Amino acid sequence: FADLGSPDAASHGMLTLCLAQHDRSGTEMLPFQQLERLWLEPVATGRPADMAAIATIFESSCVGRPIDCLTATPLDLYQITHAVLFATDMGRRSIDLPRERSAFFADIEAALAVALDAENYDLVAELLWLWPMLGEQWSAIALFAFQLIDALCHQLGFLPGPDYRHADEDGLSLTERQQYRARTSYHTTLAMGILCAAILRSPASPEAERIACQPDLDAHTLIAQLSGSTTPRHWLARVGKSQSRIDRALGPLLITAYLRRAVATNDFAAIAFGLEFAVAHELTGCPAVEFARRLIERAGLLSRLIAG
Repeated sequence: FADLGSPDAASHGMLTLCLAQHDRSGTEMLPFQQLERLWLEPVATGRPADMAAIATIFESSCVGRPIDCLTATPLDLYQITHAVLFATDMGRRSIDLPRERSAFFADIEAALAVALDAENYDLVAELLWLWPMLGEQWSAIALFAFQLIDALCHQLGFLPGPDYRHADEDGLSLTERQQYRARTSYHTTLAMGILCAAILRSPASPEAERIACQPDLDAHTLIAQLSGSTTPRHWLARVGKSQSRIDRALGPLLITAYLRRAVATNDFAAIAFGLEFAVAHELTGCPAVEFARRLIERAGLLSRLIAG
């Protein structure tokens, strides 16, 4: 509130009390929670942020390790988005990544595939804010995901949360509809607002990006299998609409979603097909492909051990 020019004594008092009482709780904090504490303390005290401590914790956090996008849970991915948000003060200060940038953002693109396929737009928005908060140029996959949720916002007037169902609004009064939307989508819309604020502060705007399209990836076999194995997915319809071939840059989205579904159902024949597709279409550099290869390697070793 103070940053907005409207300081509020009650809110400030609540923050100070929460920070003081947490010291007595004895609960162990994960690195992203420690970063949140270091982010909130200057707000409560007015003292400068302890950047040395922030950098040390950030380096030891999950941000510095590869993401197994085939098995990662939403919580695993939220830890990354929150760690970056707190360490960079929502993009208002720079901080060095504890790993090579291209490898990190390749993992985040794989995480976007996971979030898009789950239609978890709350997580999509949070993953996307990593681009402006870390000062990274927008990639084709990030632009695709941003344009998808931006279109949803324009269509509905808000970004729907994981629990929102349009059919649930049938028969509701205006007040009941507003309450339902707030209950199911308030945090997703808040995440979208934080993303937009970060974009406005960043020199790299998705609206200004023009990434050349290479519609030379013949992936309709994969799209057909993805489309036929579950309820329709909004992102998948946008990838494959009215084109004989799709943009090669979106190939990692498809192979990641396909392999994650195959791993979730322990379908090793599908995993093998996905790996063959990746080799044939030069997608072996995708993180999902490497983790699937390791899984097949472990499964083969286990099979030999069982066989004696």
